[in-house]
Amino acid sequence: MTAADWDRRIARAAELEADYPAAAEMLRFYGAVAAFQKQVFLRAPADFAELAVFVADFERIAQRVGPYSFSAEHLTAVWGGAGLEPVATFFARALLEPYAARLGACPWCECAPQAALLRAEGYGAKRSLVCGLCSSERPFARLECPACGEREFDKLPVYTAAEFPHIRVDACQSCRRYLKTIDLTKNGLADAVVDEMASAPLDLWAGEQGYTKMQVNLLGL
Repeated sequence: MTAADWDRRIARAAELEADYPAAAEMLRFYGAVAAFQKQVFLRAPADFAELAVFVADFERIAQRVGPYSFSAEHLTAVWGGAGLEPVATFFARALLEPYAARLGACPWCECAPQAALLRAEGYGAKRSLVCGLCSSERPFARLECPACGEREFDKLPVYTAAEFPHIRVDACQSCRRYLKTIDLTKNGLADAVVDEMASAPLDLWAGEQGYTKMQVNLLGL
């Protein structure tokens, strides 16, 4: 990730507000969060313990949300994979994502993938997984479940919706998990984080079918 990547993410959120009115408020909120995250990314300290200096800013935001207290301990808990209540998880992830992106932490953060990307390669497309914490990408087999390793074609259904022609739901019948794949061969302007967030109706549908998302996004969807 670079500062330009954050700028593109912010611009993409603004662009999709017009394309998906039902998600406009959510995307507008995310754009504001991403702008804050960009500043964390630019100023993030090298020492994880020093990241707590940003907690004061989030404490002020939390007070506007309601009677809620955010602490540096929440950062450590979420970084370690502990489950917290939704508000604490949001604040911790909002701070940790740009910090992890600055470090390129994916080889050791062990976070589940937020989404997958398809890019043109030869006469087909190659697949990569986007880390749910630091946004790093790693190559991954087209026909394999990232959650359980299932490789049988008939157990890996793919679902699409006309409203989101460049996004699909890749599900697994074995573990009943799913993640969304953003197809850049169909829309080269798409962003894995922003477009995944804008396609929230696909998450609602997948949940109704009994599937569980591999990694909820920053907004808890």
